[in-house]
Amino acid sequence: MKRLADFLGINAQTGALLLAILFVGIGEELWLPFVPKYIKASGGTIFTVAFYAAAINLLEGFYFFLGGSLADRIGVRRSMALFALVPLAGYAIFLSGGGPWVAVAGTLAIAAWAPLVVPATFAG
Repeated sequence: MKRLADFLGINAQTGALLLAILFVGIGEELWLPFVPKYIKASGGTIFTVAFYAAAINLLEGFYFFLGGSLADRIGVRRSMALFALVPLAGYAIFLSGGGPWVAVAGTLAIAAWAPLVVPATFAG
């Protein structure tokens, strides 16, 4: 295993970062496909589901630029710590159970983590 890590140029910090991204990404991708069904079940209309789908795709592109810009301005470590707070706030919003629009708002914050962190990961 050490030979493989040496070959790939992975040290302990990089390995820990890769594992964190893997597990958070898996946790996110396991339940995000069910959000439209949850929105419908909690009383949302087809417009709410369509808004959710469009906002996820639109904001993902914006979040990549924002993540790279903030990583350049405040540093990689600070930006990654800040970006970890965004999905935590999203989970708190989502779990409050306030209805379909609250679920949309929470999910948009949760889904922001990966696009925000990727530019900071490559910058470091």
